[in-house]
Amino acid sequence: MRDPVHVKWPQAFRETVTPSMDLLWNNKADAAAVAKTIKEKGDAHFKG
Repeated sequence: MRDPVHVKWPQAFRETVTPSMDLLWNNKADAAAVAKTIKEKGDAHFKG
């Protein structure tokens, strides 16, 4: 049985998490900045 996933999760992951983590892995942003970005942009995906 698959865990339930928010219907907007794939879009949030694709548009927010992946690009942000790319910045972290390429040393273009630090972990705190990436976490803040993911939190702020991620929350916006799930509003509404």
